[in-house]
Amino acid sequence: MKILIAGDIHGKIEKLKKIVELIRPDAVFQSGDLGFFADVSSMDRASRRHIKKNPAEGEIFAYVQKEKVFPCPLYFVRGNHEDFELLEGFEELELCNIVYLKTGIHIIGSLTVATIGGIYCWGNNPKKRNLPKYTQEEELEFLFKECKADVLLAHDAPEGMGLKQGGGGSPFVSLAIETLRPRFLFHGHYGNPPEPYNIGPTRVYPMTMRTDRADEEGILAVGEALLGLLKIEANKVKFYYLLKNLKNRE
Repeated sequence: MKILIAGDIHGKIEKLKKIVELIRPDAVFQSGDLGFFADVSSMDRASRRHIKKNPAEGEIFAYVQKEKVFPCPLYFVRGNHEDFELLEGFEELELCNIVYLKTGIHIIGSLTVATIGGIYCWGNNPKKRNLPKYTQEEELEFLFKECKADVLLAHDAPEGMGLKQGGGGSPFVSLAIETLRPRFLFHGHYGNPPEPYNIGPTRVYPMTMRTDRADEEGILAVGEALLGLLKIEANKVKFYYLLKNLKNRE
C-alpha cells in the first residue's frame, strides 16, 4: 500500500493530481486546508483575498461541483479554511474519490487512522471557541476509549511545536499522541515548522512549509503543501518526503 501525504494545498488541486497520476498511490491523506469550497462566494475573507493573488486556489471548485473527478481516493480532515456548512452536509454531495474524515477513528485499508480536524482555540471567548474552524472538546470522546492508531492525521501540531522557534500547537493533538500512541503524526497549518521529531513512539512530520524554505530544502510541494509517501509493505512501514527530483528524504 502506498499513500501520498499532502499538506495545506488551499484549493490548488491540479498539481497534486498530476503528481498522483505520476506516482500512482493507492490514496492521498491531506492534513486540512484542502480549501474545500464550491465557489468564491462561499470562501472566507482570507481565502477570497488569497485567490485574487493566486487563481489556482479555485481549481478545486470543479471537483466540488462534480465537473471533475480526482484519480484516487483523497481523504482529508478539516482545516481552518473550508466551507464548514458544506462539510456538515458532505455525505449528501456524493462526491467521487474525495472523502471528508470527521474527527475520530477510521479504518482505511490496513491502517487505523485517527483524525483531528480544526485548530485549537487559545483564549476564553466561548462564542469564538464554538466556531467550526476550532476543534471542539466534544469531538474528542474517542480518545477516552481503549483504542490505538497507526496514523494520526491532524491540521494542528502538538502543543508548543507548531513553529520552528516553539509555540502554537494544540493540547488536543498532544493528548491524542499520549493516548493513541500512533507511529506517525502528519499535520499542517504552520508555514515555518520544526524539522521532523519524536514524541515517545510517534514520529511527527509537519506537512506545510513556506515556499522559500521548501525550495531551499529541495522538497516537492504544492504551494506550501509538502508531499511525502507512506509505504506499507508486509510488516514494514516507512515514510519519506518527496524531493523535487522525486527521490526521497526521510
